[in-house]
Amino acid sequence: MNTFTKILFGLALVLILYGCLCRLLSVYFFWESVYLGWFFLVFGLIGFLIYKIKENQHEQKFTNVKAARVAIGFLVFVLLVQALLFINLLFSDAYKVTKSYLINNTALKEEIGVIQGFVIAPVGGIQKARDSSGEYGSATISLIVKGERKIIELMIVVEKEPQGEWEVVDIE
Repeated sequence: MNTFTKILFGLALVLILYGCLCRLLSVYFFWESVYLGWFFLVFGLIGFLIYKIKENQHEQKFTNVKAARVAIGFLVFVLLVQALLFINLLFSDAYKVTKSYLINNTALKEEIGVIQGFVIAPVGGIQKARDSSGEYGSATISLIVKGERKIIELMIVVEKEPQGEWEVVDIE
């Protein structure tokens, strides 16, 4: 295994551990490190599988090579789908309504202070459909909300009725 892959694995483990400890110990800095760590772990796994393919090609262990190629294809597919969903969510009206709602939420401001930023967590999703009565849908958006005093992770559910606008219906 090459040095870069080892560094990716090590960095991934450090980031995941740090993110979990931040949440447990109420350290309000860099909570998104958990998600970044998982992405590094996946990239490290891809690097490891590429290394195994190169190692096994000379020994002609075709089943190992095929399994590694399938695994790499699957991981790359998952990363691409995740990236597309993230970009789709980032530019959606549901996300804009959610951000606006949270910025204007006085109870949230009292708990965490003035909101300084948002980080979209790579979980959740959005569903939209259109029929004769108009467009409707629902979205579950996971956000890390960074405040002056505190950072919290929220799961926000927004819905859209036909001929209506996106509306926040639940915050967990």
